[in-house]
Amino acid sequence: MRARYENDPIRGPGYGLLYVEDVDTANTDVRFAFIRSSDHKTLHPENWEDTECRLVPDGVTVRGNGLCLAIGPGIVRQLDELNTYRFVLFPPAGGPLKAPLELSGVIYPLEDGSGRVSASEEAKPAPAPPPPPPAPEPEPERELTPEPPPVSGKKSLVVWLMLIALLALLAGAGVWFMVRDKPAEVPAAETVAEPAPESSQAAEQKEPEPAASVSSQPEPPAVPAFVPPPVPPLEQARQFLRGDHAAAAGLALSRTLPQTPEGRDAAYLLLESAAEQGDPEAMLELAAFYDPLDATAKGSILPDAEQAWEWYGKAEKAGQAAATGRKGALRAWLEGEAGKGSTAARGILSRIK
Repeated sequence: MRARYENDPIRGPGYGLLYVEDVDTANTDVRFAFIRSSDHKTLHPENWEDTECRLVPDGVTVRGNGLCLAIGPGIVRQLDELNTYRFVLFPPAGGPLKAPLELSGVIYPLEDGSGRVSASEEAKPAPAPPPPPPAPEPEPERELTPEPPPVSGKKSLVVWLMLIALLALLAGAGVWFMVRDKPAEVPAAETVAEPAPESSQAAEQKEPEPAASVSSQPEPPAVPAFVPPPVPPLEQARQFLRGDHAAAAGLALSRTLPQTPEGRDAAYLLLESAAEQGDPEAMLELAAFYDPLDATAKGSILPDAEQAWEWYGKAEKAGQAAATGRKGALRAWLEGEAGKGSTAARGILSRIK
């Protein structure tokens, strides 16, 4: 079985669709549950609690070999893409069906008042137009200076004579300067002859000048190739689970992920999917995730002795001999905890075989 979440494009933000594939049932009277991998709490209508809760979908439709469950904002707002979840389907007949939930791109419901436009302000009177600029003051009229009266009679004649004499004096001075500055003629005998151009034969006899050596320019530095950033482990696991891959491929990918909290959470998703498909080695490694006695890194997965016992039992039936010894060690640990007064250990011992 596979389960993936998509936003509901018809009902809008805060509404989602759960596509459950490879389910052998056409009955729409189903219930479902979300179990958070970080603390194994179950989603209730308003919060996460330790007790089991079977949620009722808003609607169910049959799609090929699967179902489509509609859910509302009360559930969508509590899903976080940074966490991983296990989806559990409860059909009307038979046992529950489990699968990791593929979750990405969640559009959460709008908060109250979000997107609402605030009340409009009262209309304010339009501001008065600015006063027109003052008209420019006219420039004061210029006072006309009276012209001197014309010279008449003998005075006019004297002025003319003086002007004529001044012009004649200026003309004579100009002629004297022109004669003084005239360059002397060069005698013909002293003319310097220009050298005759070299003949073509002499030019051929000249040795050619060596060509200037071309300086070698340094080669430009090589541009480093673009290296795309690495894909985060959780995104690697989600991309893998969206495809149709064999359980052995998921088990192999889980062993290549880094031993970081995010890498171990991604490995848990891959191992859970492979174990649900019946891979014996994945069953054994998934049981170790839950085993309180196992010291390997677990990411955000908390110990769960009952889940560890269940998966050790499945691995033992599938032929994993190591599961038998681990079951014995786990039972001895539970008996010791029960002897110390642990009611949880006593409850698990009463339910396991």
